[in-house]
Amino acid sequence: MQGAGEREADDDEGLVPCIDVLEGRSKGKAFPLERVRGYVVGRLPGAEIHIDDPGVSRRHIKLTRRDDGSVHAADMRSTNGLIVNGEKIDGGPLLEGDVISLGPDAVLRLAYRPPERMYEAALARAGFGSSLGPAPVEVATTEDQRSPAAGTPRQVDGAGDSTAVIFYRPKLSDLPISARQLEVSQLVATGMTNAAIAEQLGISPRTVTSHLDHIYGRLSISSRAALTRWIVERGLTGN
Repeated sequence: MQGAGEREADDDEGLVPCIDVLEGRSKGKAFPLERVRGYVVGRLPGAEIHIDDPGVSRRHIKLTRRDDGSVHAADMRSTNGLIVNGEKIDGGPLLEGDVISLGPDAVLRLAYRPPERMYEAALARAGFGSSLGPAPVEVATTEDQRSPAAGTPRQVDGAGDSTAVIFYRPKLSDLPISARQLEVSQLVATGMTNAAIAEQLGISPRTVTSHLDHIYGRLSISSRAALTRWIVERGLTGN
């Protein structure tokens, strides 16, 4: 099978293979294959990579990360089969840039990234952009409405007795939580339960609880309400 990527996986020493969702209900999500193991992709709630689109089988394919960082795909007797770069196959090695189609709607792609950029697709969805630079998030009508935690104002326009302040999202490198913890925090801010977050991200509820414990410790908070306020104040809701 001819891959779309320009370099072999074993040339990507130090990089992490990631599965980006290009199309479908999970569009914008990123699933790093951080460990040497097999990852089931499908509609099964407990699947390591949960893709819940029509035409996707409960256990559709299995992606195996090997010791050298390469990734091998295998069909798990799915209804619609495994299609890589438009070709239906039973299985084989994947190269960077290979596009995987699962049914009519779900489209995935293999990418290799440094550890600090593993969740790039999710961060782009949150509004950080590819450079993770500042982006405008809110406008306050008076200087008194500015929250010091909301970021640095980059533009101030006088208007009578009021001052319009445009806030900018902080850079990822300035945040005290990781990219994955940010994604969990954003879902908490939408009101989702741990179980719902686990299903959305394709991880276990125990892992969600572990993430929240670390988040609370890093932010010195102790409740979902406080975490939601922290996310909203910094314009990190992903809207």
